[in-house]
Amino acid sequence: RDMKYFRAQMLQMLQGLLPDLPPETVANVARPYMTVDAYTVEAEGTGEMIPEERLTCNLTALMST
Repeated sequence: RDMKYFRAQMLQMLQGLLPDLPPETVANVARPYMTVDAYTVEAEGTGEMIPEERLTCNLTALMST
């Protein structure tokens, strides 16, 4: 799946954590706390290096705002 799908999933989860915010503002509030890390991993069997991405959100910082 592409990163756009995972970002939408994360925003849905954050809406549940931030019920006092209107859904249309959750993305703007959470954006500074979200990061995408790009890295490579070795494929099993072939040894080929495959690019991957990881989406994270600093919930501690987000919830304290």
